Amino acid sequence: MNKHQVNNFWDLAGKKYLPMETVRYVPKLIAALLIAKQPEKYGFTDIDYLAPLRYASLTVPPGLSLEAVALVSGSNVKEIKRLNQELRHNRTPPNLGEYQVKIPIETLALAEKNLNRLHATANTGYHSHTIAAGETLAQICKRYDINRTTLLKVNNLRSAKLIAGKNLRIPYNTVDYILLPEGSKGEQMIANKENLVLHRVAKGETVSAIAGRYNVPVELVGIWNGLNNRLTIRAGQQLALYLNQQVQSAEPSTVAAASRGDDDRTRLKASQQKVKKGAGQSDGYQLYSVRRGDSLWTIARRLGTSLEDIRKWNNLKSDRLAPGDTLKILKG
Repeated sequence: MNKHQVNNFWDLAGKKYLPMETVRYVPKLIAALLIAKQPEKYGFTDIDYLAPLRYASLTVPPGLSLEAVALVSGSNVKEIKRLNQELRHNRTPPNLGEYQVKIPIETLALAEKNLNRLHATANTGYHSHTIAAGETLAQICKRYDINRTTLLKVNNLRSAKLIAGKNLRIPYNTVDYILLPEGSKGEQMIANKENLVLHRVAKGETVSAIAGRYNVPVELVGIWNGLNNRLTIRAGQQLALYLNQQVQSAEPSTVAAASRGDDDRTRLKASQQKVKKGAGQSDGYQLYSVRRGDSLWTIARRLGTSLEDIRKWNNLKSDRLAPGDTLKILKG
């Protein structure tokens, strides 16, 4: 409308700026809305209305798969998709913050109980590709959206020269969700079941680039590390990635078994100076020690408070946390 300097649909349609399909569709939509609001006025009587959709709303983090929602609620994915047909990519929006996802009403208590036990891991699977005559490595990389270095390393190739008829392994990522046992410590489960990879952010590096390097979804990196909606990171920051299999990358990565002395411990410094060491409470607050795998969102859920309150109580300007950080939580 701004482009064509009009302020309503009818003027826009009259000047032939729109496809004919749109010109015809919008009036029909408007008519349907008017009839739906006052059906009797337009001769629609004795209507047998369908029962209203019954559901409960569950607050979940951005970018969460509907498979994960089904897992925590004890439902099946088909039912969760039916209740959330606005989610076309089978996950909650990655850039809109917390989302109210719809679940069967009778599963709400179970879902709220299980949500803090939910843990995501990234796996690597492989397709097989038969090299065609004349096909190049660049063409294969473009077809499967994979970088050259990764494809060479996965197939133990030293050059880009290919032989027709040979098979290549094409890696792709999958995300699995599990429920940690009740009362278990997440870090113990991680140590036993997964490879925790710690990645030190280089200058100019983005979450998107890091996710691509390790072949994991961008939003999963955000969830693992409690990043804000803009996925803001800084040089020197250490990110945790939970990979069931060691993902091929262009450069060696630092594994969790390495020294923990490199953890970035500068976060929350200003807030923690006000907290007495070793104290369990302070000035009406209880103290919470951040554990590996924690995010502000999971802590807020566990302690029955909100992200905004935790940020306010601790004077936080970002959502970054490190294991061992101490948070002040107002006692209820």
